[in-house]
Amino acid sequence: MANPLSQPFGAHGYTDFQTKIQGIDLEFETSAAVTAKRVVALGTTGKVANAATDSTASLCVGVALHAAASGDLVKVRVFGAVDDVPTTGALSASGIIKRSVTTTGSVAVTATPAAGEAIGFAINDSASNVTDVFVCKSL
Repeated sequence: MANPLSQPFGAHGYTDFQTKIQGIDLEFETSAAVTAKRVVALGTTGKVANAATDSTASLCVGVALHAAASGDLVKVRVFGAVDDVPTTGALSASGIIKRSVTTTGSVAVTATPAAGEAIGFAINDSASNVTDVFVCKSL
């Protein structure tokens, strides 16, 4: 008899990594339009926007899971997997990532992150300028 609890196709039939692994999401109000799958940072008003290339790296809180207009609520993954996040440059699996200093909202690899700068790590090698990431601000 087959084990009725097994999930051969992933959790509840889902096969994509983000859905199977899940994570912790928080909702934030936006101070400007936010693009899906981009790193977002807190502003002085407590609202989020796509992380600017010159923003304070330690204020990056996670990755937006969907697009949102200015003033709307956006769900942000603050811990867990997110697939297809845009990258700047090549990333290798297990590389520590931070917000890009050249492309707003993208991630880039860092070998020596400053305190609070790392937002997680790459799950796989980047391909076509995207990669799957694991958001973990405690790195």
